[in-house]
Amino acid sequence: MNTCLSIIVPVFNGARYLGDCLDSLLRQTLQQIEIIVVDDCSTDQTPDVLQEYARKDARIKLIRNEKNLRQGLSRNKAISIATGEYIGFLDADDWVEDAYFEKLYHAAKRVGADMAKASVLVVHPDGSKERFSNLNKEIQAGLREGKPLAARFTYEFCSAIYRRSALLKHGVVFPDIRNGEDLVFLMHAASVLSGIVIVPEVYYFYRQHDTSTEAVRGEAYYDSILQAGEKMLELIAMLDYSTKDRMILAAHILRFMTSRTKELQQHRDMKEYALKYSERCLQVMMGAEVPDLKWLELISAGYSTAQDLERVKSSYSFRLGKLLLSPLRR
Repeated sequence: MNTCLSIIVPVFNGARYLGDCLDSLLRQTLQQIEIIVVDDCSTDQTPDVLQEYARKDARIKLIRNEKNLRQGLSRNKAISIATGEYIGFLDADDWVEDAYFEKLYHAAKRVGADMAKASVLVVHPDGSKERFSNLNKEIQAGLREGKPLAARFTYEFCSAIYRRSALLKHGVVFPDIRNGEDLVFLMHAASVLSGIVIVPEVYYFYRQHDTSTEAVRGEAYYDSILQAGEKMLELIAMLDYSTKDRMILAAHILRFMTSRTKELQQHRDMKEYALKYSERCLQVMMGAEVPDLKWLELISAGYSTAQDLERVKSSYSFRLGKLLLSPLRR
């Protein structure tokens, strides 16, 4: 039986929610799948849970890291052994609808796309659900306007599947950083893969809880955000983009980094670090060897309507970025 899809699940001490995740995968209506679970040196009951599920279904393949590699490199290890035509990702504390991967796979095959994307629903601790974003509408609008996909499809990487051969051909992998590794992967994938199809009313369930990697924020988290920004800038310098599109993407990266400054300033015990973080945002942008960037237009690049531009100019990230870049006027 040919494998249509490889589903990659990295896990570290995820025993609490892992059963929900794996149950949703075993219920998938698309049967020709393999489920590659990478245990990143868990010290809780995760190995026992995985062994139990692997005995239930031969489609579950287990990898145990000899040392802690974190999420990005764990996913890379799974990609290297995957056999599916497409690859999907699921975090160990999340789950998907029963027909999720079947609908994405058939939508991608129908139009010959390298990517197919669903929507994300946030699941709060009380069980209530809400739509995570209007990202799919933004992607569709960007495609109609001719803007680069990598400037629109900038998060929710888990809500999509990707043609494995295209990832391998272009060397799309996750970097070895603590947070933001998914954004770097996604910018690369959205830059080099051919075609995306949006599949409406198909949902990935993103569980909110206090112990998730995203929820635990200290200096290491913000340091890794800057590392992600650096790596994304390296990508747009390397890839074949027009000057206009480089400007759009660089503006997105600047907003991504500076948007963290406001939340940092809300932490009383991190005010000194917040100042250093702001300075390092500038250092990252100044140190980027990206051809043809025009610093004066950088912050507002990519906004074609007056309404959009006014909205951006009133935003915190724009005002901070303008302050940071003011010495560069020429």
